[in-house]
Formats: sequence, C-alpha cells, structure tokens
Amino acid sequence: MNSPSIGNDMGNSRQPWPSLLFGFLSVLLWLMVLLFPGPAAAAAKAPDASPPVLVGSELDFPPYAMVDKNGQPEGFSIDLIKAVAEAMGLTIKISTGPWDTVWNDLAAGRLDVLPIVAKSPERQRLVDFSLPHTETYDAFFVRRGDPPIPNIDAARGKEIVVMRSDAAHHQLLARHFQGRIIPVDTIPAGLALLSSGMHDAFLCSKLIGTMVIKEHGLKNLTAGPPIPDYKRVFSFAVKKGDAELLEKLNQGLLIIKTNREYDRIYQKWLMADDPWRRLEKYLWPAINIAAAAALIGGAWLVLLQILVKRRTRELRLAQEGLEERVARRTAQLAQANTALQTEIAERIQAEEALKRQHAVLAGINRVFRESLTCTNEEQLGETCLDAAEKLTGSKFGFIGELNPEGRLDDLAICYSGWAACKIPGSEELVLPKNLHVHGIYGVCLREGRSEIANDPASHPDRVGVPEGHPPLTSFLGVPLKHGGKTIGMIGLANKEGGYTLADQEAVEALSVAMVEAFMRQRAEKDLQKRTTQLEAANKELEAFSYSVSHDLKTPVRAIEGFSRMLAADHARQLDEEGLRFLNVICSNTRLMAQLIDDLLALSRLGRQQVRKSAVDLGDLTRRLFQELRDQAPERDIRLEMGDLPPAFADPNLLAMVLTNLLANAIKYTRSRETAVIEVGARTENQETVYYVKDNGVGFDDRYVDKLFGVFQRLHRGDEYEGTGVGLAIVKRIVDMHGGRVWAEGKVDGGAAFYFTLPPDGK
Repeated sequence: MNSPSIGNDMGNSRQPWPSLLFGFLSVLLWLMVLLFPGPAAAAAKAPDASPPVLVGSELDFPPYAMVDKNGQPEGFSIDLIKAVAEAMGLTIKISTGPWDTVWNDLAAGRLDVLPIVAKSPERQRLVDFSLPHTETYDAFFVRRGDPPIPNIDAARGKEIVVMRSDAAHHQLLARHFQGRIIPVDTIPAGLALLSSGMHDAFLCSKLIGTMVIKEHGLKNLTAGPPIPDYKRVFSFAVKKGDAELLEKLNQGLLIIKTNREYDRIYQKWLMADDPWRRLEKYLWPAINIAAAAALIGGAWLVLLQILVKRRTRELRLAQEGLEERVARRTAQLAQANTALQTEIAERIQAEEALKRQHAVLAGINRVFRESLTCTNEEQLGETCLDAAEKLTGSKFGFIGELNPEGRLDDLAICYSGWAACKIPGSEELVLPKNLHVHGIYGVCLREGRSEIANDPASHPDRVGVPEGHPPLTSFLGVPLKHGGKTIGMIGLANKEGGYTLADQEAVEALSVAMVEAFMRQRAEKDLQKRTTQLEAANKELEAFSYSVSHDLKTPVRAIEGFSRMLAADHARQLDEEGLRFLNVICSNTRLMAQLIDDLLALSRLGRQQVRKSAVDLGDLTRRLFQELRDQAPERDIRLEMGDLPPAFADPNLLAMVLTNLLANAIKYTRSRETAVIEVGARTENQETVYYVKDNGVGFDDRYVDKLFGVFQRLHRGDEYEGTGVGLAIVKRIVDMHGGRVWAEGKVDGGAAFYFTLPPDGK
C-alpha cells in the first residue's frame, strides 16, 4: 500500500528561534480556540452523538498499521487517527483485514475512513483524500549480489512482486509495465517470496521494506535506491462524497500538528528509522550552547568595534529583509505554480474521463441503433465488434458465445490479418464453432471476469496461436453476461501501447448493450416464428371447422326432416312420453342446425375480404330492427335511436354485427313488459363509439371477459336459447375492421355493447 517519511512541515531541521515562535503560535491558537469556539472547538468539547466512524486498518504494514499479539490494531496510523478523533470529539470503531479487503470496503462504502492511503488519480475517482500527513519514496528490493534496479524502466521484462491493490501495484498498471506482475497479500509475504529465490524484485516503500527485512531476518535481501518515477503522499481516505467527515479530519490533523501530538506519535513509531529526528533532541541543545558561547564572544567584539558592527548590522538587516521578501515571494509563486499545475492535471484527467464516457455512450447508442436494421446475428456481431474496436483502438478481435457443451462458437471475427488463419478443430475461415475453451481468453470464460494481458507471451495461461494467426502483442478479454451467468465473451487485441483499466471499464459497459441487443434480436425472431406458427394453426383450425360444420349439415337436415315427418304422420301412434321424446329431438335438431350455421359463418369470416364503403347506420338499424321485431309480434318492443353518423365499413359484415347485437337485446328483454332498446353514438377522444343498450336481465360484470369467446354463455340454455357464437362473430368482424368492442352490464340492470370503427381511409 504505502509508506512515508515525514512531510515538509515536520521533516525540516529547526533553529531555536523558530521553535520559540512555533510554541508561541501554538499557545495563541489554543487561546483562540478557548475564547472563540468554532466548529473545531465545539467538536472537541462535545462528543459526536452520531454513529461511530468505521475505520479500517491493515494487518501487517509495520510500523504504520499492524496488530499486536492480542490481535488489537496498533501503529503510527492507528495512533494518528485516534488523536484526530479525540481532538474532534469523534467516536471511532476500528476493524482490521488485508489491504485489498479494507480498500474495497472503503470504495464500496462499507467503511468510512482508512488512516493511511497513498493518493493517486485512480483512487481519487473512488474515494476522497484529506490533507497529506506523511510521504515517502519506493524502492526495488533484490537479492544480495543482484544488480540494483534504479527505476521502473530498468525493471522492464522482469518479474516484479507487489502487494495487491497497493500504490506500487497501481503505478505499474498505470504505466503499462512491460513485465510480469505478481501480486501478493502482504509485504512480508512478498519479501519472503523474493528471499526464497523466486522472481526478480519486490517493489514497495523503502522504509517499510527495510523494517520488515530486519524484523523477519531476511538477510539475503537489499534495497535499491529510491526510484524517481513517483512518490507516495499519504492522507486519510474517506468514502466518496463524505465532505463533513473530511473537513473534521483536516481540522483535527491541523490541531494535533499544532499541539505537538503529531510529533509525539512520530517519535514513538518512526524515530528509530529517521536518524535526523533521533539526533534532534541532542543536537539542538548543543547548538544552543554553542550559539550562546558565540554570542558572548561576539558581544565582547561588539564592544571593541561598535561603530563597524552597527553599520554592518544595518547593512545585513537590510540585505536579510530583501532576501526574506524575495524568498517569501518565490515561495508564493512556487506554491501558486504547483496549485496551477495540479488544477491543470486534474482538468485534463476530467476531460479525458468525459471523452471516454462520451465514447462509451456513442458506442452503446450505435449498437442499439444499428441492431434495429441487422437481419441476422452475424451482422449484429460485426456491428458490436466494430464498436468495441473503435472504442479501444484495437487492431482486431472476436465475439464468441458458449454453446450447451461449454465450448465457444464465434459470432463475429475481425477479418483483418486472419486470411491464413486455421483454427484448431475447424477448416472454415468464417465464424469457427465448437472451440476448446483454454488459453488467455479461457480465463474470462471460466472465471467470469475481465483479463488484461499487455505481454501475452509471459502470461501463465498462454497456449500460443494457430498457424497464420496475426502476432499477439496485447489482449483484453471481457465476459458477456446474462441473468448473472457468463454466456460468452468479447476479445480485443493489439492496441498500441497496451490496454488500461479505463479500456476494460469501457468495454464492460459496452458489453451490457451488446448482450441486450443479441437477446432482443433473438426474442424478436422467436416471436415472429411463433406468430407464423399461430397464424398457420388458426388457418388450419378455421378450415377444419368449416369442413366439419359443412359435413354435419346433411345428417342434421335428415334428422330434422324425418323428425317432422314422424310428428306429422305418426304422432297418434305415440304415447305422451314418446311425443315428449320426439319434441326433444326436434328442438335439439333445430339448435344443432343453428349452431352449424353460426360456425360456418364464423369460419367464413377468416377467408372473407373486407370491402369498405360508406354505410348509413341509421337506415340499416331501422331495417334490421323491424325484421327482428316481426318475429315476435306479441311483444311490446320499443326502439330509441339517437343520431348515428355514417360508418365506413363492409355493409354485409356490419349488418351481421347489428343483427347479433339487436337479436341479443330482444332475446334478453323477454321478461320485461316493455322492452326498450337504445341505439346511438358518442365521441370520445376524437373517436366515434357506437352502442346498443337494453333494459333486460343484464349479466354479472365479473364475467365480462368471457362474453366474446366462442360457445361462452352466461345464462342457462333452458332460459334463453342460443349457441354462444353470435358475440364471437361480432368481435371477429370488428377486429377485421381495426376497431374495438366491449360490454358493460349489471345483473337485472340491462346490458350495453359498444364498438368503434376506424374513420374513412384508416
């Protein structure tokens, strides 16, 4: 992770008079806190009533963070966070774990703060950092007798051990390190691995590595010079967006530096490894004594040469004042320049991140947009692969899907450079299938995670490439997931300069859109296939219904005819029970004949063309009502008809709709002394709604969904005759016109049937 030497404000040598001035300023600051209590003073006086701050610490990072023999956290960073918490009145709860675990817990928001984290651009995207409290340089540790490694460039091609997710680990990844990186969980584990003769070097803080070597007796290891490539600036790290906690930590850090608590903690843990600070308490008294002796001797000389000294002093003071002003101004300019450089760097990083996000969104939009016009999966795969290659600057790549046997079927391949490629197990040059899952790309499929290999030749899972395959200089593999399972992958290769974590994150975001596009295309094809099957089945069913109904008419007519002849010619020879049986045969034969006629009418609708024209609905309604009324002259049936605008429909089919609705209304008002049937129209949402209402027995509105199904009846056949086909015919005809039909009713409260017809030309 990290390791520090003291920061600029704590690491410089001190003269006596600055020490006195520093003490005076400390007293003044505390007086101001007591006399003018602000947020920091209020926090120091009253403990925070909010939940405890969750602090994470490492297990083995001496002397900054470790655990004692009882498993309790201790070290420089532990005492530091405790001192800051006490100064600010914070309640803290400390838990320990491996660095990789506590770092991921902080980034995920499960912890509030880590007390010692090296600041880097990659980590700034995940957490927020306080003011720096320590800093240090890293070094490569090698076995004695091996040449030292002065910088990262000199380590190219070597096997370098680092602590997982440590600053050294991130620095090598950010610089596209051209060598093999071996991550371990702790610094002692990495140094022990190197001491055992494995790998070439271990990269970590020079201070921490030296202390671990001494503590564990690893005498065959030695540290190289501090590398100039980067330095670690340590701060408190809080979860992203917790500005209130960050401000409290910054104030507490300033307080403990002012009241010398920081110095006490530093002397306790780091004095043995900082010879200058170890000698400081002996050096300053000696300097003060020497200065006092020199002052006495100087005073004697002043008495002898007072005039010369006076002038010399005036000149010196003038010169010192000038030098002080120049130094102060130079320091201000340097500070302003540093701040400006930092701001420029952060702005450049933000602009680059924004460009990457725009590129990812553009790729996602392209995948969704062009997927609508792709006619097959090969076209869609080529579109997705091209978007990923342009997003990352890759030379070529492929998209593959796992088949049921767990082998890889390619959905798309970039053909550039692949003309002579022969894939094992396949002689085809286009979209190889059933490939064995192994090699670097097999890591993505087996483990379901992304994999970057900027030096494929040294990758532990490398199995080589087929004859004629383009040379592989870098590789990025990202799994394709659906429903939480890995279903395939996208592989990209040969980006100039190698792949970065930003490339991986961009392709992972794009992969979600790819999977969605493939799943949507397959769903649309399945829907189209099922629709075609249903249409074919429906046509077969209609043909079967027509054939059966037509073939049944002849025997039914024969039964009906002979039944009438039997009733007319031989009724006297039958007793009362025989006559009753004959009447049952006749009535059921008539019902069967009517049912066959209705089924034939329903089946003909599937083959009948709709020929629309303007229809006078009022005249048609009056004519049909009169025909139906003449069939029941003994009843009192009244028609109330409102204004009916003309309809644009097939006249014959529309007549069938009105006939069925009017016949239903007349049938189900049989129990009323005066039957009232209302026919009219109204306009809703720029649409004409026609209706037929009655004051009959109505129906239970809970069963309204069954009304328009074939053979669906809500009343007993011995009460109201019928076949249950009429309303199904009504719905089929209205659907054929592109309209809608529905009903409303209430038991013993009448029924109302509504339908719409599209206007002329629609």
